[in-house]
Amino acid sequence: MQPKIDSVVQTLLQENANLTLQNAQYKSVLEQYEKKFGTQIAEEQAKEEEK
Repeated sequence: MQPKIDSVVQTLLQENANLTLQNAQYKSVLEQYEKKFGTQIAEEQAKEEEK
């Protein structure tokens, strides 16, 4: 029984590591979009306020 449990634990640890890496990648992409679109939104709001 113990080797099977160890195998399951190892699989879960690996999957957790993969998801942690994937999450970091998504977060990085999201931050890039927020910078790009946040700047555009701020510029558009500034133009609206000028009117």
